[in-house]
Amino acid sequence: MIDYIAPYYVIEVGSKIIQKINMLEVVSSRINPVDIAELEIPIINHDFQAGQEIIIKQGYRKKGLWQLFRGFIINTSTKNTVKLFCEDYMTKLKDTKINKTFINCTPQEVLKYSLAKAGMKYTLTSINFRKKHHFIVKSKDVITLVKLINQTWEVDYDFYFDDDVFYWGPWEDSPRYMGSEIVKFKYGKNVIDLAPNDDGSGILKTISMPFIRHSNIIKIVDKNNREIISKVDRITTTLKDDKGRCQIEWQELKN
Repeated sequence: MIDYIAPYYVIEVGSKIIQKINMLEVVSSRINPVDIAELEIPIINHDFQAGQEIIIKQGYRKKGLWQLFRGFIINTSTKNTVKLFCEDYMTKLKDTKINKTFINCTPQEVLKYSLAKAGMKYTLTSINFRKKHHFIVKSKDVITLVKLINQTWEVDYDFYFDDDVFYWGPWEDSPRYMGSEIVKFKYGKNVIDLAPNDDGSGILKTISMPFIRHSNIIKIVDKNNREIISKVDRITTTLKDDKGRCQIEWQELKN
């Protein structure tokens, strides 16, 4: 069992390693496909630039590190400290515009073309879809295009980046459903606060758990000892005053 008392972070920007952080917040969400990270670090002899790749890892002493975020610096500011605003690999899809008429195509064929143009690796569902005789795309970024594909082929598929690999497909076939260990949160043990809603959703606050991602399954045991199997909709991880915390927004899975 992990001792969660002493979290530590390692930030990689190119060949530079940063281990001192004033503040960090990472937000990963099913609702908004772009994961974001905001950092504040002391003034140091580093010249950060928009477009640089950044990897944020978090772990616990003698237990190793987990990758919490991978993406790119979007903008920086420097005053008394250095502040960095970052987005994950989805930013590459926002910056890639597609203008093309696809003939007799499946959604996978449209996505493969578009993701190749953005230079991205990908994992797409192998489900067979009916072909569209014409599918016209006029100056759309790839994120908007994926939403249009979902609408056109009448599916509600999640899409996100795991590391630098794009995923599109049913949640039940995704690595975050199939391959994730179900973490248990028990009221009064590893739960700082638990606020359920009447609609089967809620917010859970706990210590930082960098191995949990949105779309993972978690098990919550409430104060009445009722077990709630839930999907993570959004997770916000923060570090401030040397304390690591995360807030999980969840939705109960109905049988």
